[in-house]
Amino acid sequence: MTNIKHTSYLILSFWITVGCNGFLEEKPSKSLVVPESLEDIQALMDVNTNHNVESFVLFLQSDDFDLSENLVNEMNEWQRNATLWKGDIENPSGVTLEFSMYYEKIFYAHLVMELLEEGGFSDQQRVNDLKGQALFYRAFGYFSLAQLYLPPYLSGKDSDEKILPYRTVSQIDLKATLATTAEIYSSIVSDLEQAINLLPEQALYPTRPSRVAALGMLSRVNLAMGDFEEARLNSESALQIKSDLMNYSLLDSADFYPFELLNEEVIFHGVQSSYSLIFSTDLLVSNELYASYDSLDLRKQLYFIPNAEGEPNFRGSYSGGFEFFSGIAVDEILLTAAEANVRTGNITKGMEHLNRLLSSRWKEGLYVERGADNLQEALSLILEERRKSLVFRATRWMDLQRLNQEPEFAKELVREAGEFSGSLDLSKEAYALKVPSRELQLEGID
Repeated sequence: MTNIKHTSYLILSFWITVGCNGFLEEKPSKSLVVPESLEDIQALMDVNTNHNVESFVLFLQSDDFDLSENLVNEMNEWQRNATLWKGDIENPSGVTLEFSMYYEKIFYAHLVMELLEEGGFSDQQRVNDLKGQALFYRAFGYFSLAQLYLPPYLSGKDSDEKILPYRTVSQIDLKATLATTAEIYSSIVSDLEQAINLLPEQALYPTRPSRVAALGMLSRVNLAMGDFEEARLNSESALQIKSDLMNYSLLDSADFYPFELLNEEVIFHGVQSSYSLIFSTDLLVSNELYASYDSLDLRKQLYFIPNAEGEPNFRGSYSGGFEFFSGIAVDEILLTAAEANVRTGNITKGMEHLNRLLSSRWKEGLYVERGADNLQEALSLILEERRKSLVFRATRWMDLQRLNQEPEFAKELVREAGEFSGSLDLSKEAYALKVPSRELQLEGID
């Protein structure tokens, strides 16, 4: 174990250097690692804190918050450009670090799979678990990259444009190829399907992947792809394993952070990358969104708190603190199951899932079950509640991308604050960030 501890510190130091200088300016190698056991390989997975981190840019591109002149003046240039949908937000001290973070996840995934393949270990159950974790993290990395750097799947799946660097081995000195939207999504689905068959139903710690986490992640990917039958199957399979819900009426709104870390709804713990901006009292919840909560809806009390001016700040993270949760939780999976059932024709089942969730969010004894006379009414209601439940969780950008391809849900995004302004109509144009040119150069890709 001494070797792996030494190696872990070595790799941590390496990634600090890489984070500052760009993922490919240093050439990591598995020759740095000499695992002695499966415990060593698990330690190698656990030491990488970036495995459970999602990009703050996904939040910045969403419509969950309102942009004020004070807030825009607090932002770094790359954050401002992300918020205003400028497309090219490359910055060595900002977004490039987050781009590198995902390829770090992918590097570790490849490294672990190669070590398992070469190790000759006899405990097949542990080998399967570790391989499943690696496949989950590789899928996680590529799915996040797809949300940021690829057009939405439905509008980009038939494109033969190769955009995103794609690797299948840990050796970074080997030149990467570029992959299309369809190729990346095919890889993500394949990895998660394999992981589901390898992982234990629930992990020892919710900071590690599990079968239920992989099912939840796959159902999220299915939604992004518009594959609603698979979203239904995978979300309901996840709920058969874990479906615990908090009773919000038992939580204390007097607590500044009313939700506990690793509460019973959390399936896979994750947070968004943290910047000073998340502490700003000028980071206000969208007025449109805040006004949509019913007075009997406890989400309004528990998710938000007024600042000194009486305007709402967000505080309802399932991280249990200031960090914005971005993991996988039961409430998201229930909402996915509700939407997927309605979209595949089962309105009754979809509304059952929705009512089960909302009844746990209302003041005790005052919830009146929702009903819908037709598919469109049910779907509109479910999507509205999805937005209100998953606020500030980094899933809204995915929803904006997919829903804007349906005319009835299309929404033009507009932000104006002083001299700064930006707009985006995803129903008319596919939007994606530009892959950082420095990373492509380091890959040897022109």
